[in-house]
Amino acid sequence: MFYDRKLSPLEQVIEIVNRRAGAYNIVTICRINGLLSEEVIRQALELLQARHPRLNC
Repeated sequence: MFYDRKLSPLEQVIEIVNRRAGAYNIVTICRINGLLSEEVIRQALELLQARHPRLNC
């Protein structure tokens, strides 16, 4: 799987840390107001995967 999208500066830093440490995880805490359906989650995932294709792995 090859993608030629240029990494953002933050993504470049994360990639460097990941290569040196072997793994790097980012934890995000958020609050969701309102109803959350499977359809909404699927749409959000598809939007993320469109921007970051390697999330399809």
